[in-house]
Amino acid sequence: MKAYSEKIKIYLPISNNLFSYEKRWCKDIVVPKLKEGCLNDIKESNCAAFIELDENDIENKCLGLEHFIKLKDKEVYIFDNHNHSFYFSYELFLRTNKKYDFIHIDQHKDLRSPNVSFDEYKEVLNSNNKILKSEFEKLNLDYKDYSYKNEIELENLIAYLYTNTQLNVGDFIKPLMDVGVINEFYCIDSLYKIEEFNNYDYERDYILDLDLDFFSKDMDYIKYDQKLALIKTAIKNAKLVLIATSPYFIEFDRCIAVLAKIFE
Repeated sequence: MKAYSEKIKIYLPISNNLFSYEKRWCKDIVVPKLKEGCLNDIKESNCAAFIELDENDIENKCLGLEHFIKLKDKEVYIFDNHNHSFYFSYELFLRTNKKYDFIHIDQHKDLRSPNVSFDEYKEVLNSNNKILKSEFEKLNLDYKDYSYKNEIELENLIAYLYTNTQLNVGDFIKPLMDVGVINEFYCIDSLYKIEEFNNYDYERDYILDLDLDFFSKDMDYIKYDQKLALIKTAIKNAKLVLIATSPYFIEFDRCIAVLAKIFE
């Protein structure tokens, strides 16, 4: 089996399930499987992808996607929680053996450091098959279902495990920097940053990493058409497009409306 070929149920306090875990009544989140499709296939799940407590300690159970979607005939991936950008970026890096500029359009910078670096994680899993097996078990996956033919396929699987056991929505970019995936990093999280980015050379090799919370109500101070124009320009020559619906930060219906505009 390949990465994201089956649904994951996470019950342990790891990855995006770590937030307020001890205080929550609901203890599990779901990572859906990936399928090829179109915008009409993007549907809200009935399962939580992210759970956090509000200021009154009431659970906010945020529903994820029914499936992660790879758009047909395009290098475009649409998923819910933003940490999955790590896997798809790293998979491209392994496949092409090239560095990429990383254009991160988001309400948040997402530049926190994870507790474990990818190199440390990879070293441990490469040296101990029992630990490798236990990482699959954390995700309720059967290790025997995931075979690999060479070192690159193994590294892909380790990146998949790292994404889903170690990373969360706010700390997936630093590991990409640390392992050399990112050439130049651009964070566009304000009107000032949009204007500063106007002279970017779109002939460069780059990954477009978009969080749809850039269109949340908190970001309405930036004109909708200005944000849309930036993304439509950036998407044309991107080697890889990553889009997170970020269910904790923006409503699903608002995401669907933005996606329709981006790809019209």
